[in-house]
Amino acid sequence: MSAQLDKLNRRMRAIPPAVRQAVAPALDQSADELVVTMRNLAPDDPATGAPDLKTSIKWREENELRRVVFTDDFKARWQEFGTTKMPANPFFWPSYRLKKKKLASRIKRAISRAVKTRRQT
Repeated sequence: MSAQLDKLNRRMRAIPPAVRQAVAPALDQSADELVVTMRNLAPDDPATGAPDLKTSIKWREENELRRVVFTDDFKARWQEFGTTKMPANPFFWPSYRLKKKKLASRIKRAISRAVKTRRQT
């Protein structure tokens, strides 16, 4: 597995900085879109009606080519997978599965455009 990780890291370092910069807006837009979908599917707190879970869904930039969508509400796991006292009310993974192809397509197009532009210069 270490050899695979080394190979991936070499390939990532080989991506020219201009291509990385050109792809960043597509990554940001994709993360924003995924967060909006998750927030739309996430339930309000049934006891208070407060949108705590919805507002806790965010994304952050890990590096130039990686965005991470997360929630900092500790109850999110209970909603997603359920408990012995509560049925599951999934919002995270259904959103991801719904948007996966569209987001991947957007990112691939951004990469292709960036590479074409770089070749033409």
